[in-house]
Amino acid sequence: MKMPSFLTNAAEKLKSVLRKKPGAGSAKEKGGAAGSADGPRTAYGAVFGYSGSHVYFVMSGEKGIEGEIVDCGTPTQWPEKTKALLEAHHVKSSAKTAAVLFQPVYHAVQIEKPKVPDEEMMNALPFAVKDFITQNPAEQLFDYVDCLKIASTPDRIQVFSAPKKDIDGIAQTLSSMTKLQLITVDQLAMADLFGTDQTVQVILFQPERHDLTLSVYQQGINVFSRTVRGYMNLTKVSFRPAQRQAPAPAPAPRQPGVIDIGSLAGELRGLEAGNGAGQPGGAPAAAPAPAPEDPEKPYIPQQSDLLDGLSLEIQRSLDYLTAQLKLPPVRKMFFAIDSKELGTIMGYLKNFFSVELVDLRDMVKGNTFEYLPLVACLNGREEKA
Repeated sequence: MKMPSFLTNAAEKLKSVLRKKPGAGSAKEKGGAAGSADGPRTAYGAVFGYSGSHVYFVMSGEKGIEGEIVDCGTPTQWPEKTKALLEAHHVKSSAKTAAVLFQPVYHAVQIEKPKVPDEEMMNALPFAVKDFITQNPAEQLFDYVDCLKIASTPDRIQVFSAPKKDIDGIAQTLSSMTKLQLITVDQLAMADLFGTDQTVQVILFQPERHDLTLSVYQQGINVFSRTVRGYMNLTKVSFRPAQRQAPAPAPAPRQPGVIDIGSLAGELRGLEAGNGAGQPGGAPAAAPAPAPEDPEKPYIPQQSDLLDGLSLEIQRSLDYLTAQLKLPPVRKMFFAIDSKELGTIMGYLKNFFSVELVDLRDMVKGNTFEYLPLVACLNGREEKA
């Protein structure tokens, strides 16, 4: 099945691709080289990420997964920073590479699917979303994926757009120095964390300096995502429990260079099976929040209004999944929030939800969660350009 082109440069020398449309292809078709016993250990030789003010990089090396984050003033510096990272880490010209865009580099909007033939869909997208975006459609690149089909409702699609000049810059740099295979977005890249299990997986993802996003995956497909506004400071807020307890040790500071992330996708699938991360047969790696001194008294930190609001937003999303999307009940929620008090946040939210809450800090070993989509892509399914 032909895949849609995604963020193609003006000269059409590059054909980047999104994941296959939901429900398209067999499990064997979706597996890619990374799933083969004879295939490479990772789908790509290196993966880059772009968030506007930063460029991210991961690759699989002899000592594990190497990662680095570099500052850049504007997207106009992306090509320069990308080239410098390729040279500093000695990425070979034969290496297959991928790029992941973070919000707000790209924008996503869900609309009713235009009633045009598939071969005309790409030309129809700028007109279909022009009333939903503030950018000039003529300066944007577009692509889409089909949304989950709901009986008796019109077909809907998720449309992604990004500035053409910015994407052309990184596309030309990566394709001239490596074998660029894929340009995608963070919420689609993270689908590779969860495999193709039927279980509904919910992840709350918030690297520092980013908005909080809630994404839902099933069978390796991103079936729902939303940006939860008003929680930009969640990574900075300091919580103090009403019952004072010994402070938990601070996580190790982020260090450029070699990061001990490991095979993230495999570890997370071990969690789904009831195993500890990287410890087959072990206990789940989620770090529970410390219990209050008096178990009869509620665990109420300062800033509880913030977390009360967050619990309401999460519950609204869970209700939407079951009532509108007709998905099975959620049994696990994964937390990837760059907060030193994530344990406190999860401990408070446990009062509101009966599902298992899983702390993913062990997956990045003290490094920022900004690495998460890149490592998911690195260990995920290879897409051919």
